[in-house]
Amino acid sequence: MKKKAFAVLQTLVDFIFPRNCLGCESFLKFYEKHLCISCQIKMPLTSFHLIRENPLYEKINVQFESTAVTSLFFFQKEGAIAHMIHLFKYKGERKIGVFLGETGFEVVNAGLSIIRAFSVVAAKEIAVSSLFSNKKR
Repeated sequence: MKKKAFAVLQTLVDFIFPRNCLGCESFLKFYEKHLCISCQIKMPLTSFHLIRENPLYEKINVQFESTAVTSLFFFQKEGAIAHMIHLFKYKGERKIGVFLGETGFEVVNAGLSIIRAFSVVAAKEIAVSSLFSNKKR
């Protein structure tokens, strides 16, 4: 019931104060927050934060000695990311910077959670296998 009420209220608010997609400036549906579904699909994540020596690191490290380099999305000159960067850089749309920062934090934090989960599983497997291998005979 609350979801239906929220959807109706958001649709009414959007009718009076329309929200636009940060990527293509089309009108957002009530269930879309900052980007329309179309732009979300066209903005694939790189997952470079999970790989130390990723393609971007190799490019940058030639010119500047770096310990780590990452990129959240793949860049396309005519894509939604290019449009968002232009709006942020030249039109002062600060909400884009906040959105990209929050998205980056969520992605990196989720990646760290996955790495921690694998570490915990591996540690448990090592502990269990060491219990059985150290049996007194």
